[in-house]
Amino acid sequence: MPKTSDSEAGQIRAVDRVIGILTLIAEHQEMTLTEVVRASGLSEATVFRYLGALVGHGWLVRHPSGSYSLGIAAFHVGQRAVANLDVRRLARPVMEDLREEYGETVNLAVRQADAIIVVDCLESPSQIRRGASIGEQDQWFSSGLGKSILACLSEPDILRLYGEHELVALTERTLTTLPELLADIRKVRTRGYSVDNEESEIGLMCVASAIHDRHGEPRYAVSVSGPAERIRLALKRGLGDGVVKAARIVSEGLGWCHF
Repeated sequence: MPKTSDSEAGQIRAVDRVIGILTLIAEHQEMTLTEVVRASGLSEATVFRYLGALVGHGWLVRHPSGSYSLGIAAFHVGQRAVANLDVRRLARPVMEDLREEYGETVNLAVRQADAIIVVDCLESPSQIRRGASIGEQDQWFSSGLGKSILACLSEPDILRLYGEHELVALTERTLTTLPELLADIRKVRTRGYSVDNEESEIGLMCVASAIHDRHGEPRYAVSVSGPAERIRLALKRGLGDGVVKAARIVSEGLGWCHF
């Protein structure tokens, strides 16, 4: 391996220190010079020099009280980092965990305008499997993916979609009246996940939960689908909570902070 010169080692050490100071202040939200010195273990002169440079470049803000907090440069870089995140890359690990745990097909969908589009799919290893295909458009009112997002919308938005999308009875289990739909949506809000109980296709069930983007919008959804008998058994083993947890992990990865 090539040797690192003393000057290069010093530059790397300086970068490490700067990152360490930024991380400290980000974790504490606001810190004084003395607090940074105590937490970092660096000398007061060194910390003062780094803080001044970071303020000069907009990474930190120095308040009249003498404390420091993150500045606009940190905000802009953070926003760009979040904007560049690929939801499929973030979702893949939790999708793989769901498939491994329950052995069923796992789907990821995105809301585009007033459509629900499947953008990723991990098929069940079972020979008998049911699920959507990438690029397929799902139904708002009969699919688990659609209903999970509906549950996060306001009633006026639900009514608008209800007026624009005809409720077609795909099976004898499809909800085709507004009272039925709103009652089901209330259940979804209570438990955190939706269930397509053979409403799109007889013999097929789906359990889904909405994924929120950094603005808190329910822009995506993740689901587990398969033969109705197996999904009913999986629900008894905690499938619903598992899907909710997976959706929350991806939402947090996208920058959504839910309190």
